[in-house]
Amino acid sequence: MSVRETALAALKATLAAALPLARVRRAEPLPDRYDPGGDVRIGDGDPGQPEVTLSPLVYTFRHAVPVVAVAQHATAATRAAMLDALLTTIGAAIAADRTLGGVVIWADVSAPEMDAEGHIGATSVGTATIIVTLVYDVPGNALA
Repeated sequence: MSVRETALAALKATLAAALPLARVRRAEPLPDRYDPGGDVRIGDGDPGQPEVTLSPLVYTFRHAVPVVAVAQHATAATRAAMLDALLTTIGAAIAADRTLGGVVIWADVSAPEMDAEGHIGATSVGTATIIVTLVYDVPGNALA
């Protein structure tokens, strides 16, 4: 598995462990019905252009990974509280282990971008997107 895939798998594992009542997905479309504990979708993101160290040859990526949190509930107050709990838990999980078990050099979370509420049937959903930046090195002979 490439360093990039290993980093994304470590992010998913960290969030799944921190959010046992939510469904954590990676690179899957969001469903038509959401889990009662919330849904979290981890996108593939953009590793961007690496910084290069020449001796030894190492590429350092700052991979911006979008994470979408979704809360579905009939009342706006409960929906907002659930979404806030998801975002707070994600932030705390990353802050508790910035290396995601030693897989990355550093992980950081952006402020959430709150999205407009949508509707599924008679129930409203609230969503927020955060960017988790994963910093990791890839040796020159294993560029992913």
